[in-house]
Amino acid sequence: MKKLVILLFGLVLMACGQTIPVSIEPMMQANHHEEVEANRPTIPSHIFLSDSEGNRVGMAVSLQDQIFVTADHLKEKYDKLFWKEMPIHIIARAFEDDLLFFELNNWVLDAPTWSDHPPVLGEPIFWIDETSSLTTEEVRSISEHIDEESLQTERIVISGIASLPNSGSPIFGEKGQVFGILVGADRSQSISYAVRSDKILKILAENLE
Repeated sequence: MKKLVILLFGLVLMACGQTIPVSIEPMMQANHHEEVEANRPTIPSHIFLSDSEGNRVGMAVSLQDQIFVTADHLKEKYDKLFWKEMPIHIIARAFEDDLLFFELNNWVLDAPTWSDHPPVLGEPIFWIDETSSLTTEEVRSISEHIDEESLQTERIVISGIASLPNSGSPIFGEKGQVFGILVGADRSQSISYAVRSDKILKILAENLE
């Protein structure tokens, strides 16, 4: 519509014997920027966890009130985990599923929408890296049994490789709905693993009873 108005304005000026240089490039750039922003997914509420030396080592996602979930292997590797120099208070660990549930005293973060069903195969899925940048990949499997440290466990499989600082990152859809959290990767196959949201919610409910 804006392009049509500019064109008609130019024709009127030409009919009057006047010419004026008109460029629609900035307008096209602005429209492209708006389109990109419109397609940007809603990023779920999350926090970055650090080790005792203040180095970022992973992420955690809010579940409800002061309760968060992250990957349990972070606890195994670093022993003590912190958020802004505040130690986390562990309330439950699910070793087989590589899940760690904890509280942050006197801190409440609005919980995102946790999906009660898995993502759709082949659809894009998002996660956040340690620099808060978005990574877009594809869901390869919503329920794959894998061998992990002598355990048979179930994971969502995603294309692309997540590094250690991304452990605990939410995986989510375009509307910000959380489908799980990242817990590992297989570099030889260029894939990453995540625990499904329905399993996370089930374990949380069992430990809050």
